[in-house]
This record gives sequence, structure tokens and C-alpha cells, in this order.
Amino acid sequence: MKLLNTIAALALSFSAFSQDYIEYRDFKFYQNGVEMSFEEVTELTKEYRVAQVAFRQGKRYFAASQSTLRATRRNLTNGALAYAGAHLGGAGLMISMFQGEPTYFYLGLISASGGYYFLRLMGTKKKFRERADIKFSKTAQKLNEAIQLFNSQ
Repeated sequence: MKLLNTIAALALSFSAFSQDYIEYRDFKFYQNGVEMSFEEVTELTKEYRVAQVAFRQGKRYFAASQSTLRATRRNLTNGALAYAGAHLGGAGLMISMFQGEPTYFYLGLISASGGYYFLRLMGTKKKFRERADIKFSKTAQKLNEAIQLFNSQ
């Protein structure tokens, strides 16, 4: 099975090399066997108008995975937003209970769900690294789809 995976990886590598596809592995991007900088990948995402947000998020996650200070800053920001969302949500739900106003209920529900969203964004350096890997893989996939579409025209 391992041999089959190696052969498939080599075949993909050769086909990617011959068609200007983007390869991604170990937090590095390659085109035609040459390593690309993040600036070059950024230019490609702008040129093909795909995966711009995913790549930008991936760069942020990667930076947070490399630096304890950046990871702490992201966690502090996300934690503060989660705390505020939870408290605003609770206040809105309490007001709706006492006043019977559905508007406060829905605002409280939205605030509470926003708090939960930001709570989910907190993580360790390892978690930020995993998120960056997912975003970079998605970026490479979207760029390859765009390149394939462009080459078929």
C-alpha cells in the first residue's frame, strides 16, 4: 500500500510539473519543482481570483503556530470576543424573558452564537498549525482548479 501511495505521489508530481500546477507540502508551495514565496502565491490568488481569504487566513494561522506571542494575541482577541458575545447573549435572553420582546431574544441568540464562534477559534500552536495546513491545502486545490480551467480554454 505504501508503494502504491509513493507511485501515486510521483505521478501527481510529474503531472503537476508539466502543467504549471501548484504543489503544497510541509507549509511550502512549489510550481514546476521550484519553491514559491508567500508573495508569489498571493499574486496567483489575485490573478486567478480564487482562495484569497483562505490563503490570508492560512498565513495568519501559520504565523500564530510559529510564535507564542502571536498565538497568545489571537487567543486574547478571540477570548475577549467570545466573552463579550456570551454576556451580551445572556443579557438579551434575560431581557426577552422579562419584557416578552422577541427582538431581544433573537439579538441575544445571535450574540451568544457569535461568542461560541470566537470561542472555537481559540487554540494551541499545534491547533493553529493544523488550521494553516488545511487552509494552505485548500488554496493549492483552488489554484490548481483555476489553472486547469484556464489551460483548457
